[in-house]
Amino acid sequence: MSEPADVHTASFEFEAGPIRTSASARISTQGILAAGAAVGIILLAVAPVVWAASSPARKRAALGRAVERVGQKRLAE
Repeated sequence: MSEPADVHTASFEFEAGPIRTSASARISTQGILAAGAAVGIILLAVAPVVWAASSPARKRAALGRAVERVGQKRLAE
């Protein structure tokens, strides 16, 4: 049986001692493009989320460094 030109097939077989596993997958060209777009969007969305989540920690760290600098100047004077 022949598959349409826009369907891609992958198969996998693994055997180690008594364990044997096999799997196969079929996906169209549009499916590959959709999966690639989804991965790209997820990767682009992670950076702003991490930036926003770490923003309070960055502010606290910067404030702590500023306080240390003021304290060091007072000790030097």
